[in-house]
Amino acid sequence: QAANEAEIFYSNARTLTAFIDGNKLDVVQESINSGYALRVIKDKKTGFAASNDAEKTVQTLENAITASKYNLVNPTFSLPKNTARAQDAFDKKIEEIDAEKLSEIAREIIKQFEEKKVFTPITQIKASVVEYSIKNSSGVDYSGTASFFYLEPYVISGEVGKRSEVIKPFTSRFFDESAVYAHVYEAIDLAKKTESAKTIESGEYDVILAPSEFTALLSQTVCDMASGRTLVEGTSIYANKENQRVMNEKISLTSGLNTEGNAFFAIDQEGFFAPAATIIDHGVFKQHYFDSYYAALAGKKTTGNCRRVAGNYENWFAAPPTVHLNNFEIPAGTTSLDELI
Repeated sequence: QAANEAEIFYSNARTLTAFIDGNKLDVVQESINSGYALRVIKDKKTGFAASNDAEKTVQTLENAITASKYNLVNPTFSLPKNTARAQDAFDKKIEEIDAEKLSEIAREIIKQFEEKKVFTPITQIKASVVEYSIKNSSGVDYSGTASFFYLEPYVISGEVGKRSEVIKPFTSRFFDESAVYAHVYEAIDLAKKTESAKTIESGEYDVILAPSEFTALLSQTVCDMASGRTLVEGTSIYANKENQRVMNEKISLTSGLNTEGNAFFAIDQEGFFAPAATIIDHGVFKQHYFDSYYAALAGKKTTGNCRRVAGNYENWFAAPPTVHLNNFEIPAGTTSLDELI
């Protein structure tokens, strides 16, 4: 039953979480999540299995091999051989956050809520440190440590009938306490400003999207359609449109990994490093982005875009690797916000 190729991915996450419920600090809790995943190639088919029990590695391997029997043949797929000596964006200050510090941050946020006379049914604050390793039979051997600070203020302002609700998530690989409070203030300010919002008449209007909203819009549209998976499945609107204009010339989009320690991910999550890839250049579509699996199906090369999308960073190990845009960046324009308005 031996596999032709094999990969092991391990992650260990320590997460501190504080919950604010009804403008009161509800609970501060610590969780440890660790486990490993095995990906195998056997008879040109790929199998995946994960576990958090170190004593069941043989069974997990057997499960991955069994799973491979039911997957599609990918005749040219091979595990990547490229490993760069990259550095993750790791912030020691996040690792040093303890329950007392997180409680202090939560109490300061509650103070902001009370001073501005707004209410939160639930606001979540997280500080996570994830250690992870990737090894495979092709020679990849990489270990890294990643840090994450996450905040999701849910702000309600106004009375019934004139009530405004704002949920404004914030994620960073670095901890800047002043930026945390500034983000909460922005959420409160937005809730206050929209408290007495009026319905506008139907018609055509120029719309200015906040950076976070523009990023979300692009992520769910352009980024998905530029994925190697949609190209292989025949659903990409950019198929056969390389070097053609597909959007406004003011928009460019790159996806890249780097060794400087300031990217969201230093390498992709199958251990491959690739320099920044231009997806859209001033409105012109340049290329789809790939992990090694979908690159093989499309007859292309990986662009270093493999992710284990688990819904949160604590359970990386449990998610199968797949193609996903890493560290995507939209270069800023030259027009100020005042000029736009």
